[in-house]
Amino acid sequence: MSQPTPGDELTTVVDIVDLLEEMLGSARRLPFTPSVVVNEEEILELVDRIRVALPDDLVSARHTLDERDQILARAEREVAEVTSRTEQEATRLVGDATAQATALVDEHAILRTASEQARALVADADQHAAAQRAAADDYAREVMQRLEEQLERWLTTVREGVASLPQPVAARTRRRKR
Repeated sequence: MSQPTPGDELTTVVDIVDLLEEMLGSARRLPFTPSVVVNEEEILELVDRIRVALPDDLVSARHTLDERDQILARAEREVAEVTSRTEQEATRLVGDATAQATALVDEHAILRTASEQARALVADADQHAAAQRAAADDYAREVMQRLEEQLERWLTTVREGVASLPQPVAARTRRRKR
């Protein structure tokens, strides 16, 4: 089976880098120097092919980062909205309870009943507010957990992509010399 040449269609960046490394390894050496003679056109064509092959992966990684930022921003907005609505509802309930308690206190005949009802309303309002806060916290936790899972999947994909790329030629050359 013949080795691909610079004119053949190479399918991956790894193939192109392997061919580049092979070309450098088989190049004619200059006497008394570590330098080699290579065909400039072939090398430049391989470099161009690498440039063409890489942007899809880079655009995909950039898109992943942008999506992550959008998800984080959306989650933060949703948490702020839920928290704000909960606080407004709690304030309204406490205000209603206070207003009802004040009205009942003004009526002397039912002072004791009014005090008890006011305490019950305040307790209900506090309980409702606590339940609303707990629900908001649960929702925020759920959104953040989903976000964490998605980010872990994306991070795994990015790590696998990085791991699948060959090591730089300089790193392989150093290993061969040892």
